[in-house]
Amino acid sequence: MADRCAMTATSLGVEHITMPIPWSKPPFPARPTEGEAFEGIARDARHHVLFQTMTSIGARVLGFGHHADDQVETSLMRLGRQTTELGAGGMRRCRRWGMGFGTSVDSLGWAGYEGMNRWILRPLLDVGKVSHIVCRYVQNLTS
Repeated sequence: MADRCAMTATSLGVEHITMPIPWSKPPFPARPTEGEAFEGIARDARHHVLFQTMTSIGARVLGFGHHADDQVETSLMRLGRQTTELGAGGMRRCRRWGMGFGTSVDSLGWAGYEGMNRWILRPLLDVGKVSHIVCRYVQNLTS
């Protein structure tokens, strides 16, 4: 996936940085094995690496590619966990990164004060997955 992202970024003239997750190097846990909650652990690790990279290059905003289908999935998963109305509303289009969820500067997920100066944007939340695929196909045809 990283190679494909790098190729797409290069074809669009967009700077690309690939940052691997350093599994087993604190604060990162060991790479999850089969049967463990890989999705959640991997998401937390990705977010930590993204935040570290944003901070190191001085970026203030990070755009995520979540689309309308992801929004529905998020809302349904949250409803399944008996979330509040706010949680059932799904992902916000624009939000602060926040302080993080770690318990100290050396923990996975910690963002601290710097997290209050960083933003997450999700510009594709109104775009369905099928529309996204069609746009990508058209883009490939024209390039």
